[in-house]
Amino acid sequence: MSSTRNIDLIIVGGGIAGTCLALLCEQGGLDFILVDDHKNNHSSYVASGLFNPVTGRKFVKSWEAEHIFPLIHEFYPKMEKKLGADFFEPRPLIRLFPTAKASNDWDSSSPNPFISELDEQIPEYIDPGFGGIKVSNAGILRVKSFLQAAKEFFGPSKVKEGLSLNTERIEILHEGVRWEEYKAKKVVFCEGPEGRRNPYFSWLPFSPTKGELMEIETNADLKDSIFTKRVFFLPLSGNRALVGATYDRTNLNLEKTPASREYLEERLRSFFKSSYRVVDHRVGIRPNVKDRRPLAGFHSEHEQIGILNGLGSKGVSLGPFVAQFLVNAIIKEEQIPKELNISRFFAFFEG
Repeated sequence: MSSTRNIDLIIVGGGIAGTCLALLCEQGGLDFILVDDHKNNHSSYVASGLFNPVTGRKFVKSWEAEHIFPLIHEFYPKMEKKLGADFFEPRPLIRLFPTAKASNDWDSSSPNPFISELDEQIPEYIDPGFGGIKVSNAGILRVKSFLQAAKEFFGPSKVKEGLSLNTERIEILHEGVRWEEYKAKKVVFCEGPEGRRNPYFSWLPFSPTKGELMEIETNADLKDSIFTKRVFFLPLSGNRALVGATYDRTNLNLEKTPASREYLEERLRSFFKSSYRVVDHRVGIRPNVKDRRPLAGFHSEHEQIGILNGLGSKGVSLGPFVAQFLVNAIIKEEQIPKELNISRFFAFFEG
């Protein structure tokens, strides 16, 4: 019989949320294990990695952008040095106006600090149409490289790959939990869209969305700039690019659909002038929440059981931001902000 190993935390799920939490726990001196069965992080592995502080048709700054984007431009480069890998790429992002009305309606005196007038040459493979605006603080995270570098850094003593944590095998103790040979003060579930099936948190108002994107190959000499016009066009290495994405709240399966591919291609052709061929078609489920805010906090009846979820399509930017509040709650017993805290939904819970 194996001896008990006492630790501070069990993290369930090795996608962006779980990995950011693990890195911040390590930074805060917490002893933890990361249980990753490669199922809960599916959406992270197919994600584009795009981060962008401007959202919506009216080019408004995204929620808490003034705090989140300075943070990620500090966090990820710091993690690159720590993990000895390159995965964070700030890039120019140009939002093309979809219509003449959108161009006419845009006010160059907008108080949004992340947008400015377009002052650079548009590459020959892009149809500028009605013009556009330039977005700062945008770019991509090479998600697979980030996740793999973190796992290699932690090593097998902390990362339990290929294991599934069955909630029925968690023993709730007076102060903590026990799972297998581990006795931990807390367990935090970072399961992405699978979180809605977790019996401890199935009462939360998850609203997952299916997203499809495609990878294309072209003869065009692609530059670094990212373009968006109803879909994003994200150049990769060589002459390949990602194009996405679709949003489907009804068909929550992992099937690739011809209709979604046609949707993406039709919008791509509205501004991409060069020939191309589709070389890959991907699908994932985004872990959204009905009020469009992340989920962080601890169960109302079992304070040793926590959750970090609901990052939606903004996992790259929200991951470090939300995870830090959770770590501060564990280490310093600080309150998690109401907008993030699952306590805002305790009225939905029926024990």
